[in-house]
Amino acid sequence: MDNILFNNVTTILSSLSSVAIIISAFFAIYQWRKTKKLNGVKYLQQLREKLYDDKEISEVIYMFDYNEKWYSIEFHETKEMQTKVDRTLSVLEHASYLKMKKHIDKNQFLVIQYQVDRTLCNSQVQAYLFNLYHWSKRTGIPMPFSYLVKYGLREGYLRKGFRNVNSQIYKHYLNI
Repeated sequence: MDNILFNNVTTILSSLSSVAIIISAFFAIYQWRKTKKLNGVKYLQQLREKLYDDKEISEVIYMFDYNEKWYSIEFHETKEMQTKVDRTLSVLEHASYLKMKKHIDKNQFLVIQYQVDRTLCNSQVQAYLFNLYHWSKRTGIPMPFSYLVKYGLREGYLRKGFRNVNSQIYKHYLNI
C-alpha cells in the first residue's frame, strides 16, 4: 500500500513538474518575443529621430520631399552628396529591414513608413536605386539598399521594368 501511494505521488509530482516546465517555456518564448518587438520599436524610434535631428539627413529628406534635382552623372563624381544620400537611404534601409524581417509589425512600421514611402516616390531616388541595383548585379557586389528595393518593389513604388537592365524607364548613369 505504501509503495502504491509512493508511486502515485511520484507520478503526480512528475506530471506537475512537466506542466511547470511547459508553462515556463511558453512564458520564456512570450517574454523573448515581447523583448524582440520592444527592441525593434526602440531602434525604429532612434532611426526616426536620426532622420529629423541629423542636419545632413534632414536636408536630404527635404531635397527628396520637394523633388530638388540632385541625381545626374555628376552625382557619382561628388563624394559629399553621394555620402549624404547614402546615409539617408541607409536609415530607411534599416527600417525596411526591420519590417521585412518581421522584427516590427505593420502598426509599428507606421512610425517611419511615411518617410520611406515619400522617399521611394521620388523619381531620382528610383533612378539611383535602379543604377545601383544593376551595377551590383553586374559586379557581384551586394546591393547596399536591398531591403529598401524589395519594399519598393513589393509596394509598387519601383516600376515593373526596374529589374530589366535594358529598361528605359530610368536614366543609366553607372556602367550597367
